[in-house]
Amino acid sequence: KLLVETNNKDVRDVAKYFADVVKTAIGYDLAIENYKEGSSNYQTILITTKNADSKLGDEEYILEVDNNYVIINAPKPAGLFYGVQSLLQLLPPEIYSSEKSKKSITWSVPAVNISDKPRFVWRGMHLDVARHFFSKESVKKYIDLLAIHKMNILHLHLVDDQGWRIEIKKYPKLVEVGSRRADLPWNGWQGKESDEALVYSGYYTQEDIKEMVAYAQSRFITILPEIEMPGHTLAALAAYPEYSCTGGPFTVPSGGVDIWKNHTYCIGNEKTYKFLEDVLTEVMDLFPSKYIHVGGDETTRLRWETCSKCQARISKEGLDGEDGLYGYFLGRMSNFINSKGRILLGWDEILEGSESLNAAIMSWRGADRSTKAVSRGLDVIVTPSSHLYFDDNEVGGESRVPLEMVYSYEPVPENISVDEEKHILGAQACVWTEGVTSMEQVEQITLPRMAALAEVIWSDKNNRNFENFLRRQSYHYARFDLMKLNYRQPDLEGGFSGKHVFIDSVLVKIIKARLNSKVHYTIDGSEPTMQSSFYDKPFHLTKSTILKAQEYLKDGRKGRVRTGVFYKQELRESVDAKNIIPGLFYQYVEGKYVSASQVPLNEYKESGILNSFVFPLNHRERFFASIYSGFIRIPNDGVYTFYCETNDGSQLYIGNKLVVDHGDLHPAEEKDGSIALKEGYHPIRVIYFQNAGASFLKISYSGTKIEKQEIPSSV
Repeated sequence: KLLVETNNKDVRDVAKYFADVVKTAIGYDLAIENYKEGSSNYQTILITTKNADSKLGDEEYILEVDNNYVIINAPKPAGLFYGVQSLLQLLPPEIYSSEKSKKSITWSVPAVNISDKPRFVWRGMHLDVARHFFSKESVKKYIDLLAIHKMNILHLHLVDDQGWRIEIKKYPKLVEVGSRRADLPWNGWQGKESDEALVYSGYYTQEDIKEMVAYAQSRFITILPEIEMPGHTLAALAAYPEYSCTGGPFTVPSGGVDIWKNHTYCIGNEKTYKFLEDVLTEVMDLFPSKYIHVGGDETTRLRWETCSKCQARISKEGLDGEDGLYGYFLGRMSNFINSKGRILLGWDEILEGSESLNAAIMSWRGADRSTKAVSRGLDVIVTPSSHLYFDDNEVGGESRVPLEMVYSYEPVPENISVDEEKHILGAQACVWTEGVTSMEQVEQITLPRMAALAEVIWSDKNNRNFENFLRRQSYHYARFDLMKLNYRQPDLEGGFSGKHVFIDSVLVKIIKARLNSKVHYTIDGSEPTMQSSFYDKPFHLTKSTILKAQEYLKDGRKGRVRTGVFYKQELRESVDAKNIIPGLFYQYVEGKYVSASQVPLNEYKESGILNSFVFPLNHRERFFASIYSGFIRIPNDGVYTFYCETNDGSQLYIGNKLVVDHGDLHPAEEKDGSIALKEGYHPIRVIYFQNAGASFLKISYSGTKIEKQEIPSSV
């Protein structure tokens, strides 16, 4: 039986959640009875906040399992809920079944004494329901996934150019018009004929929202609403064109648009502020979240430049052009949201607004934005596109953001103070749905990466070990199977990403994704079969090799063929560099490029010396390139790995050798390459270009006796 404080509804609801899981999977009705101090714990599961250590945090818990009882104790119901999740994880995986198991199962739990707490207060997942709509029931299923991973934030992206998904009573056309678009392919929709009968649509009524919010609250999850402004607004402007700079007309686009030529709200028009305040009032009445997300990202100033109302506002308020107008708008929205007892949250572009903005930042374009925000005393949630954008991003069967990359992510930026670190609230992963149309696809791209992120943001960073995680994750796959989830089949790990350089020999250690599987491999580039070499222990390679390996499961399923490329290199000779001066020589170029190879090497607008890999002081916002050249001092013979984390493209050369080719268009993400170098000076050159959107440049290295770090100016 379950013993709880029945007079505490939240505690009773936690007990009922556990009892419902048991009823579904085992078919047994657990009686829920009132707990009285001094009563026997014999053969009971006690879930209580009584006598909890007052030093424990709101989400902290203690789980004790003895031969005769189970006790979950926490000062707050949220901690009890996470204790229940740990108890469920200790039970056989069939406890997660969506129907009563027909197998004969011993429902036992190992004896444990666990004291547990999360590292971060913000542990989230995002879901874009604007680009493609997901039903109320799908969102609730997603909430359940967050709950079993002890996450506490669901960020719902409710509004964008391609759809308005929330009912606003005062402005009914937002859903009557803004939630509907021609049902055409996302890419290449412009210019295609549309059948008026084929309409893509969907939105949540306010009753739907209330139901989803309550469902999330019962699992100690807060739903964060995002209402985009002042950009990403075509769905709203199609319904109410009078809040644009041009007056329209507009249609809801069926797919991607050029954000830098797009239409935005007219933020010189006082009526626009009334409209948005009315919308936000209804949103805040529905969502009790501390933060209200207003987007603020990727906002072109193009329409404001020629809008008489915007120019009049700039003049009246004494603003610094269109950028000043953007900051003015954010300030007013922040003040309004603050007046309702909430805090404005926006993407990291809002840092470009007022220096005095009272807001929190969602940092997606790189650690430098997080560092800038915390230096101003602003709270930050990190969600870098390089590591935590779980979009539909498979390339040739390989994930752009593989499981190990997610697990390796550290939310706290380097080189910030202890006081500044307190402003890093946590992290979340984003699921943008331009190319994701079903819940099955959402499951495919989030699982198992959600589990990796969950451990990153819950556990102490010193306790993380990827190989250990994979071993535990193998049990989690059994739970996914019983929950009938469409997760991405796991990959073999160890030596399969990138190209591996070695001098004499290299140790190959293949890490299996499943416990009871077998791995076969080849070292001649041929496809592996069951007759290929059987992997049973690590082995050395002494020559350049293409390794291919595949995992075979007992039920006949096979994993993806993983390929690892290993290059044996001679140490590259250093150069006799004389009269070296500190810094990097840079050449600044203006132009629109789609690859680093297009950047002209000798046609530059300005040049000079910089101390490190930073942008020239007077670079323009978009459509430019920088070429950096100099020498790097290598302290010891060995293999060195160089990392380019950029948005957009970059290439890194050592001498005439292209080491990192990251030269195409992409969001902020990292790519690396390795080279064997002799001690001494080596020429280094980096070509970077920015096409549109965000700009970011971070060049790092690691090697013999050097942990991964940004290349310091001292070398």
